Amino acid sequence: MKVIVADASPLNYLIRIDHTNVLPSLFDEVFAPTAVIRELSSASTPQVVRDWISAAPTWLKISSVSGEGEPIGRGAGERAVIELAITIGCDLVLIDDLAARAVASDEASMSSALSAYLSGPPRVG
Repeated sequence: MKVIVADASPLNYLIRIDHTNVLPSLFDEVFAPTAVIRELSSASTPQVVRDWISAAPTWLKISSVSGEGEPIGRGAGERAVIELAITIGCDLVLIDDLAARAVASDEASMSSALSAYLSGPPRVG
């Protein structure tokens, strides 16, 4: 079974070009953390995206993760996507943030990679 966790930006653009239908056709389950749903519901998000997310299709499974309420230095959506991916053991993440993609691609040590991503770059000097 193919499972994916989606971040806000890729969903945003798929919604805007009216191609969200590719997700359920490619994957058996599509998840988004509540932090991503909050981003897509923001007043600064285009109306078409807010309308879509307010009536999200049944194939989009919305899940919360433990650290979503915590203020963090990195993107809350990216952090929640990676944490949810680890929690459910999904096949792929749909994410556009370069640093988050690097973390997500390190399948062998996902938990430690997540910690490194959240800590940010090493301090010099």
